[in-house]
Amino acid sequence: MNENKDPKENRSKALRFIDRYGFMVLLGVCVVAIGAAAIWSSDLWSPSDTAQLPPTQETTGQLSQLDPTPAPTAEPTVQPSSQAEMPPADESENAQAVQAEPTKAPQPTPAPTPKPSEPKNTATNADAKLAKQMQVPVKGEIIRNFADSELVFSETLQQWMTHSGLDMAASEGTNVVAALDGEVVSVTQDAMMGTVVTLKHAGDVQTVYASLAPDGVIEAGATVKAGDVIGQVGTSATSEVADGAHVHFEVIKSGTRVDPADYLLSSDE
Repeated sequence: MNENKDPKENRSKALRFIDRYGFMVLLGVCVVAIGAAAIWSSDLWSPSDTAQLPPTQETTGQLSQLDPTPAPTAEPTVQPSSQAEMPPADESENAQAVQAEPTKAPQPTPAPTPKPSEPKNTATNADAKLAKQMQVPVKGEIIRNFADSELVFSETLQQWMTHSGLDMAASEGTNVVAALDGEVVSVTQDAMMGTVVTLKHAGDVQTVYASLAPDGVIEAGATVKAGDVIGQVGTSATSEVADGAHVHFEVIKSGTRVDPADYLLSSDE
């Protein structure tokens, strides 16, 4: 059998085994030693043992450095007083008394009765007075009425237009008189209305007489009475020449032309 082999041969085999596997065997032994040391150290420093040890000065300093923020101090909670919720007895009784009394509605103050004022002259009264004083400038037929809000046809101009006065036909050369007392403001020659005489009267009233004959007219600045002759009927108004001899008569109150018929017809009554 092999039991009687040469010891030298066995030794050489052992050497060859160590040369081939010696490093791995040594490495395994080191691993086992490190594991045993780790188990031993974990048993020594277990949490239970550490908890039983009192803290040292070094441990306390390390903990204070790790957690420098002090724990917040709980403030005492103030409980609301039951007495603050309940109003005083006197105030509650006064509030009930105020609620019990009904609120009175404010009474309207009667407006003072205005005193009757003395009657004043109205525009209607002034117009009536003016109508009684006004005279017709010339006796004749009315051939065209006053028209400020509607159009009338002009035979001369062959167009529809407004008409600012009252046209009264009469024979050429017939005397034309002042309708009211007043003053001659102007005597002009107008390209459209011919010879024009304008009078100023009391009450901010003016009267205008157009289409007069160029000769025989009154001078500007003269003072006249109602019925005084101021000129003669003519045909000088080129814008109304197709209407023949007539007087174009206007009444102006406070700068506004009004219908002369409203005053002349009243004066005839």
